[in-house]
Amino acid sequence: MAAIPDPVQTAYEAAAAQRTLSLPTIPEELRALEADDLRGGAEEPLEAIDASGLIIADENFSELQAAHARFANCFLSCCDFSGSLFTDTVFEGCDFANSYFDSAGFTRCTFKNCKLTGASFMEANLEHVALEDCTLDFGAFNRCRFWAVSATRCDFSGADMAEMELHYVT
Repeated sequence: MAAIPDPVQTAYEAAAAQRTLSLPTIPEELRALEADDLRGGAEEPLEAIDASGLIIADENFSELQAAHARFANCFLSCCDFSGSLFTDTVFEGCDFANSYFDSAGFTRCTFKNCKLTGASFMEANLEHVALEDCTLDFGAFNRCRFWAVSATRCDFSGADMAEMELHYVT
């Protein structure tokens, strides 16, 4: 393994110090979200919601909008979130296996201990997103844009990352 020259390492560390990851802001009080509320198709953006323990499969949630939200221990496998927008949202212990996030937008979001095996993020935009202890194996990230994304202890085995844009990834 080749060593990185000191001037290059120093320049990288100086540039990285200027790129801080913006984390989501979540209000202290959140409104509980029931599965039927989500299933019914949210016509208005979901604001300040707490979705815990939802079990939903094979549903269409395309163009869903959620902000200042928390999804914890939810099973949302094989669901379609294409074109959805998530801002200041935390996902903890969720299973999104084989779900679609094509052309979706994520801004200041955190994924912790989530299963995204086989999920599709084609042409999605992830900006200021932290991924920690997540499984993203066999996912599709074609033409996906990562801007200020942090991936810690994540599995991208077998993922398709053709034409993916990476900007300030740590």
